[in-house]
Amino acid sequence: MRNKLFAVPAALLIAASLAACGGSGDSSQSVDDACKIAQDEMTAFGEKYADVASELGSDADAAKSALEDMKSEMASVGDKITNSEVSAAWGDFANAFNDMADAASEGDLSGTSDAMTSLSYAGTALGKLCPGN
Repeated sequence: MRNKLFAVPAALLIAASLAACGGSGDSSQSVDDACKIAQDEMTAFGEKYADVASELGSDADAAKSALEDMKSEMASVGDKITNSEVSAAWGDFANAFNDMADAASEGDLSGTSDAMTSLSYAGTALGKLCPGN
């Protein structure tokens, strides 16, 4: 199982390094405001998990726990983003992350790789929506 979870540290690094945006649908929140919230949250997220990735390769239980925590925190970020455009993009990003985390937790290397590709595309889309934030 440990060998199959080698992708977890890489996945954590990708998620922590992708600055993104995202929530529910309040048109009174501008794209810039939504992106600022997301950027601040993702920066904090990256700082929190920066050192975790290197520690996860040898502890499958810690890896699964960290991925579940990250999924929960990503959902919380989505709840703060109320601009409908950014919310939709965040939803794609969070769903791709959830797929990647689930596949990595199950030791599904092919699924992890596919989900990481989707996560990368979703992160790129968010980056285009939220440039410079």
